[in-house]
Amino acid sequence: MEQDQERRAQAEDLATSPNTLAALATDKDVGVRLRVASNPFTLDKTFMQLAKDKDWHVRLEVAHNPATPPRTLAWLARDNDEAVRQQVASNPSTSPKTLTLLAGDEDASVSKQQPHPPSVRAGSRLPLAQITRRGNN
Repeated sequence: MEQDQERRAQAEDLATSPNTLAALATDKDVGVRLRVASNPFTLDKTFMQLAKDKDWHVRLEVAHNPATPPRTLAWLARDNDEAVRQQVASNPSTSPKTLTLLAGDEDASVSKQQPHPPSVRAGSRLPLAQITRRGNN
């Protein structure tokens, strides 16, 4: 148990090297993988690995992290869990193409999610469907 706590602390430590974070991303303890997913210094390839994690909580944390690359967010936009897709829609790193995809999501909680991309974050927040319609006019 104490070893789990040590690995968790290492995974969330901003001074931990990206290569060590990559190794911790394969840890059996979901708490360790969650903390790697939330660390902004996680490598792009490690984010993609965690985006395929069997535990939806880990995928949710990857979708939430603004350091997650757009390519990984595009992958997560097709996740089976609507909470993960909601986080993708609100992530400032999500590409306009992925936001357009999510605007057509069958789950209203996803398609009506208010995104926070850099161009919208500072101003008023519009529902995703409205932003998509504006871009298609």
